Amino acid sequence: MNDDDRLTAMLRASNPARTPLDAGPDAAALAVRDRIMGAGHVRPRVLPRVMWVAAAAFVVIAVAAVSILVPRAPAAAVTPAPIAFTSGGTVEEVVRMAEEKLAAAPGPEVPSRFARSESWGLSVDVDEQRSEIVPQVMTLEWNPDLSGRMTVVAGEPYWPAGAARQGEGEATAPGETLSEMEFAAGQWNTPVVDLPGASREDMFALLTAFGMPESPTASDVIQAVTGVFEQWTLTNEQQGQLLRILEESGGMTVLGSGTDRAGRDVVGLETKSIFPGVEDMVLISAETGRIVGVESTRVTPDGIVPAGAVISYRMWGTD
Repeated sequence: MNDDDRLTAMLRASNPARTPLDAGPDAAALAVRDRIMGAGHVRPRVLPRVMWVAAAAFVVIAVAAVSILVPRAPAAAVTPAPIAFTSGGTVEEVVRMAEEKLAAAPGPEVPSRFARSESWGLSVDVDEQRSEIVPQVMTLEWNPDLSGRMTVVAGEPYWPAGAARQGEGEATAPGETLSEMEFAAGQWNTPVVDLPGASREDMFALLTAFGMPESPTASDVIQAVTGVFEQWTLTNEQQGQLLRILEESGGMTVLGSGTDRAGRDVVGLETKSIFPGVEDMVLISAETGRIVGVESTRVTPDGIVPAGAVISYRMWGTD
C-alpha cells in the first residue's frame, strides 16, 4: 500500500460513506450538481474568465462530497411542485396577446447591461444530514469596459406541498450573501458588448451569439434567451422580437394560464427539449407580455429523477 492508498483508507475510516461506493447519485446530489453547473441540462453559460478554474474545482469537490454523504431521498422531496395551468389557446394567440401587452406596458427605454434572476437550488448541511430547497437571487451589473459586479443572495427556504423535510432549521439564512465578485476592466467575458438593436435581425444575431443555431428549434431559442437574460435586460420591443422568433421556430404547445413561483399571472408555452427526456417551458407575463421565466421538467424517468419532476426554474422581473 502506497502513501495515497493509506491516505484514502484513513479518510474513509474517519468519515465512512453512508451509501455504497458504487451507488449512483441520488436526486439531492443531482440537484446540487445541476445548480452548480447551471441546471445541468442547460448549455454552458458564458462565465467570467477569472471564474473558470474556481468553478471547475468546486464542481468536482461538491459533487464528490454530496454523492457520498447526503442521505438518499425521493426526488419529489427535493424538487419544486409543478405549476398548475388552466385553459389553452394557440401559440399565435398567446404571442399576439403578449405583443399587445408589450405595446401598452411600461418598460426599459434602452437595453441595459444588467440582469437579475431568481432560480432554485438545494442547500445541503452534510454535518447535520439535512437539505432544503433555497431560491437564490443573482444580480449582475457590467460595463462596456467589461468591468462589473455579481452577487448571489439566498432567498426564503421552502418545501413543496407534501414533501418531507430532511431535518430542522435552515441551512442558509434568507438574505445571506452566498457569493460576491468584482470584475476589473476586461475581466468580464461576453459574446456581445455593444447595445443590441431592436429589429428581428438584431435579435436573431444576439441569440446566435449566445449559442442558437441558424435553424433553431423552440428549445434552442429558449436556451439562448436564457443566456441573454443572464446578462441583459431588454426593451419591450426587443422582447416582442424574441417571442416572434420563438413562434417561428415551431414545435410549441400552449399549457394555458397559471400562477408562477413569484405569484404572477402567466401563460405557459412548452416544447420538447434538445436534451433527451426533458421538456422546456417558457412563461409569459399576462400583465406585461414580457418573458418572465423558464422551467424544465423531466418527462421520462431516468432511474433517479421520476417523470414529472421539475428539475430547474429561473425567473426574471421579480421584486
